[in-house]
Amino acid sequence: MRISFERSHLPVFATFFVAFLIFGYIVAGQFMVTSSRGALRNLSNDELRELYNNISAELLNMRMEVLTLQTKLNDLKAKSENQLEVAKSIRGEIELLEAVIGLKEVYGPGVRVMISFENPNLNETDFFDVLNELKASGAEIIAVNKVRAVLNSHFSFRQGQYYFDGYRLSNPVIFEAIGDPDTLEGAINVIGGVKSTLEGIEGVDVVVEKKNRIVIASRKGNKI
Repeated sequence: MRISFERSHLPVFATFFVAFLIFGYIVAGQFMVTSSRGALRNLSNDELRELYNNISAELLNMRMEVLTLQTKLNDLKAKSENQLEVAKSIRGEIELLEAVIGLKEVYGPGVRVMISFENPNLNETDFFDVLNELKASGAEIIAVNKVRAVLNSHFSFRQGQYYFDGYRLSNPVIFEAIGDPDTLEGAINVIGGVKSTLEGIEGVDVVVEKKNRIVIASRKGNKI
């Protein structure tokens, strides 16, 4: 959703306008009383009483008008604050979407899974199983050898080399996942899980570490 400059600042201009009107009423009332003082000495008691009643009624009307304008002013202030809250909420949604699709650097606690191997005797599905297990265990963001994983990420093997989204993977292959460290570590280390399966392959070693802070870069400039 796009918020235009003119709409977002309209309540601010209206606030100043209403405040100016209130100030005008007060000044006008003071001027009316001051300008009448010179003629008061020439009026009879009945005329003074009538003038007093008229002024009292006019001041009462002014007070009522001021109260009305103050109510409108408060309403405009509330609308302005609500608009700021809406804009803040929209900005939060945009930042969340940017993080999900890989356009924004993110950081947080999580785990680091290091897979080292002596020979290229792993296949693509072995690496994909690790990625899938981390996702299923609640990992919010994942990177493989510093390459941010996105929705269509994939592994491949050609000419004796492993690749992730077109990037050649060096040995060891390191998964970094942001999420609850205990949950992610438990999912990888569970008996009969992906770690056990990988370490059942000759020459393969898997190390899982919990981390207080993992930084995963954006996908800007990376192949998708």
